[in-house]
Amino acid sequence: MIPIVQLDPDNPFPLLITTTISKNSQLPHVENFRIEEMNWSNPVGASLRDAQQVELDARYEQGKLGKEPGIKPSSDNIALFVISYPVSILDSNSPDPSESIPIACGALRKLDEDYMELKRMYAIPSVRGSGAALSVLTALERYARKIKGLKGIRLEAGELHVEAIKFYTRNGYKEIERFGNYKDVPWSRCFEKKFE
Repeated sequence: MIPIVQLDPDNPFPLLITTTISKNSQLPHVENFRIEEMNWSNPVGASLRDAQQVELDARYEQGKLGKEPGIKPSSDNIALFVISYPVSILDSNSPDPSESIPIACGALRKLDEDYMELKRMYAIPSVRGSGAALSVLTALERYARKIKGLKGIRLEAGELHVEAIKFYTRNGYKEIERFGNYKDVPWSRCFEKKFE
């Protein structure tokens, strides 16, 4: 189980999350993360999403291999958007995120009565494999599990996102049939994690 500290008992965020990474990792040793809820339109989050879009455009040849189907995420349809900041020392002094740069983000939106959809999961290249994405996923799952009646989280990943697909399957997501706007998109792969 991943250790989580809720800094304010009256609010679900900010959180301090500690992840563990492989000792064989060549990446900077970052294990502690402060997760902040953020408005979708905040420039900090927008800059991470813009960086993600640049990578997507390069990978999918500026949309030649397909554009994102369905309704794009926006402040009107996102239930929760979070940002992860690295924290060098985890202590009770509640580290200030202004002392570090945002390194990862992710969002949830209501898919239907039973599921939330994971959107805009992104970690900057220099921290991939460090636990940053896992800190975001952990925070989003924690939030979703508290919603009464919710059965789980679903997501879509393009088939060229091999590393993302490995990340999701490693963290308990099972491949399912394409759903919703992805049903007729041959390059989409869909996944689900059911809550117990």
